[in-house]
Amino acid sequence: MPSSALLVTTAVLTVALTAGESVFAMVTMAWSALGGALGALMIVRAFGWRASPQLARAMIVTALATVFLWRSGLGFGDYTFEVLPAMVIGLLVYGAGRVASRL
Repeated sequence: MPSSALLVTTAVLTVALTAGESVFAMVTMAWSALGGALGALMIVRAFGWRASPQLARAMIVTALATVFLWRSGLGFGDYTFEVLPAMVIGLLVYGAGRVASRL
């Protein structure tokens, strides 16, 4: 087994065994992170719009940060599913990046 796979397996097992949340809450958070991080980029690509690699990374990172901030930092996870604000922020980053590239 490659060392990176062993490292990831160890990290995941540590989180799973020490987390105070239920398995369902952790799985929901994982799906929120996946959907939020890739959702906006998939919408952009579905419309045939282009995103540079730097802009795509910025969309993914800001959307992922929004997911974690929405649930843990702000505590709004009980009111709105984290994927919606993450995708909106990702699309806003795309729009801002497109405007900035035209200047």
